[in-house]
Amino acid sequence: MPREKSDKKTGSFVSAAFGSRMCRLVGVCVFLALVAMDVAFVFPNYGYHKQEMLSSLETRVRDLVAGALDSRADHDLFDMKGMGENLVRATPVKGGRIVDAIGQELDVFGNAPVMTWEKARKMVRPVKFSMDDKSFEIYLSADAMRLDHGLILRYDATASHNAILEDLYTEAAFGLLIAGGVALVTMLLLGRLVVLPLRSITMAIEESFNDSGPGEGKIVVEGVTGAEMIRLCDAVNDLMFIASATAEDGFGGGDSSIEELPMPAVMLSEHGYVTAANPHILALFGVDSDVELSAAIDKGALKIEGQACSGKQLAAQGDIDTTCEVVVGKKRIPCLFSAAELKRPDGSSRGFTVLITDVSEMVSEMRAETERSAEITSKLNEAKHRISDYKQLFDACMILLDSSASEPESEPVSIMSEMLITSWLSEMVGREGITQNNVRHNSLPPLHGCASSLRKVFRFALSALWSRSLQELPIIYIQGTIVEQKYAQFVFREIKETDESKPLHAGDSAEAPVLIAALSRVISKSRGTFVRAAGGPDSDLNELVIKLPLDPDTIVSNKKPEQASSEAA
Repeated sequence: MPREKSDKKTGSFVSAAFGSRMCRLVGVCVFLALVAMDVAFVFPNYGYHKQEMLSSLETRVRDLVAGALDSRADHDLFDMKGMGENLVRATPVKGGRIVDAIGQELDVFGNAPVMTWEKARKMVRPVKFSMDDKSFEIYLSADAMRLDHGLILRYDATASHNAILEDLYTEAAFGLLIAGGVALVTMLLLGRLVVLPLRSITMAIEESFNDSGPGEGKIVVEGVTGAEMIRLCDAVNDLMFIASATAEDGFGGGDSSIEELPMPAVMLSEHGYVTAANPHILALFGVDSDVELSAAIDKGALKIEGQACSGKQLAAQGDIDTTCEVVVGKKRIPCLFSAAELKRPDGSSRGFTVLITDVSEMVSEMRAETERSAEITSKLNEAKHRISDYKQLFDACMILLDSSASEPESEPVSIMSEMLITSWLSEMVGREGITQNNVRHNSLPPLHGCASSLRKVFRFALSALWSRSLQELPIIYIQGTIVEQKYAQFVFREIKETDESKPLHAGDSAEAPVLIAALSRVISKSRGTFVRAAGGPDSDLNELVIKLPLDPDTIVSNKKPEQASSEAA
């Protein structure tokens, strides 16, 4: 009977070792690590063995040459060639080359070596090994061997190289065997010391929560994974917390007081676990119990400053007053968040009281108020611009009623045309959608006249063209040219943004005739000429053309010195 029990126990930890995914992963990792160490040892070892082989081959070749020659002091070319042919027939020497002191080839026997005298002289150690045919080549100088001529020999090193590979294969196989054994032992130890005790704990917990007979609610634990271990640890931690709270606080003490609060409230332990929650916060999160509330918070239903916070993260933050969002499905509820820490009599942390206030109605009212304020501001701006238009129209009417409005003015000054355009545009930019890009122009000539009158000319011309446009935001192009060397002709034309050369139809406007009539009066007062006004229902243009006095002195002063000298010549 004890024998059967021992065999059953042995089989259980072996099956636990091979049946556990954790044990298999650890075994594979240990095996791969040892294989990597074996490879890291074998490759450098090959280089070391190769250098030993080259030294051994060098000594062997020198001994063969020394033994093949007799003890005479002089050996002519014929003797050295005969010696080489004897070596080819009786030894692994495959061939050679006889050279003189300056590298001149004297004779060849067997398979000629690839190494030349020039390459050999450049080498610190004149030996060469070829992996293609496993041949070893060496240069023997006449001085070193006490010969009349130098020798370059080619030696078959296949056997020596194969011996090195066999040694390395043996070492690698031995390393793999050791790696497999260590990995197997590691798996068995993990199965015996870790997995089997965990299974015993799991079975004990299973038996404590379920009866031994079959039932529909029985918990079946087939294996222990990492996630199951985490849940098991959390459950044990919760159990220990409940036990400690029962002993120290009498089943939560004042936690039941949050039931009477008229706002959403929840109690958290010092570790971030939900211990109590009132119906208001359950309704806010759309759950029915404390367990569902804790799961919803851990899944990201509570976002503080845009970041999801779990119960443990809330406990780590401590006392805090901030804003948050409660995520229920696709709905985001803006709330105010307040957490206060509770202390035990000994000063240690007992937990936290968290109050969450739904401010979605307040936020909706604030947004509606902001929208109403923006609408009122827009209407005020619109009324302000309309009053400005009425004021300009009133000024135009006063000019038409003034009999002296067309009389020429005295004390003219020089003024840049671009400044007159900028003055009108600065009044229009405040309107919705209007930018500097709505008025474009080429290089405009300077004018000579009264600044206030010229400002009215450009304001009336641009306003008349703007009022006749059928577009919501028209684009006006101003082209200035010099006429008769004393006038500047300005063409005000509405264009398309995509094609500046293509005109638009002008619409009827009640303000346009008044502005154009006043424009004609002001132009006459500025010693200019109103050329034409094209537009209306039957026209394909929205255009005004006027002439104003030119300031030739400013043009001449703005010219480059070399240009002025060329014109003078």
